[in-house]
Amino acid sequence: AYLAKKGVVGESCRYLPNGDLLVPLLRYDMPRALALRAVQRIKPDGFKLYSEGFIKPGCAVRLGDVQPGTVVLICEGYATGLTLRMATDHALAVYVSLDAGNLQHVVPIVRALHPACRILICADDDYRTKDWKGRLDNVGRRKARTAAKAATDADILYPIFDATKRGPKDTDFNDLHARQGLE
Repeated sequence: AYLAKKGVVGESCRYLPNGDLLVPLLRYDMPRALALRAVQRIKPDGFKLYSEGFIKPGCAVRLGDVQPGTVVLICEGYATGLTLRMATDHALAVYVSLDAGNLQHVVPIVRALHPACRILICADDDYRTKDWKGRLDNVGRRKARTAAKAATDADILYPIFDATKRGPKDTDFNDLHARQGLE
């Protein structure tokens, strides 16, 4: 139900009979036997839970295989990553970092794993988010910019909505897909 609502088809996941979705969260810089660090459980209504004791920094899920010399995409959310895969005809791999704060940990890992690839961070545009003092703070774009500056051959991209179609909670490429189509 969650994936249908988001308009995407699952990859790198498992489905439970009750409709929950399980997404494995790995540290791709660790030996394969130790790489699985947790599971994200996504309920049909979109509520997300993590395995107990989960330590997030550096964990991600990769969608698709990285081809040497291509562009590797990095984004925050699972549905956003699936949208990016669809938008590129599944030709580009996407690492899903889970949130903006984890970009600073995932981007250097991806850079080390794929030194011949260009990195494109597909940032969320948190245009209405405020900091603890009530000031606007576009966390998605800010954290993506910081992660890109710290890596070589990394750039950022964020969704640009038609202002007449954008809802107050529309911030990522999956929201753009839902509002304005995949094209």
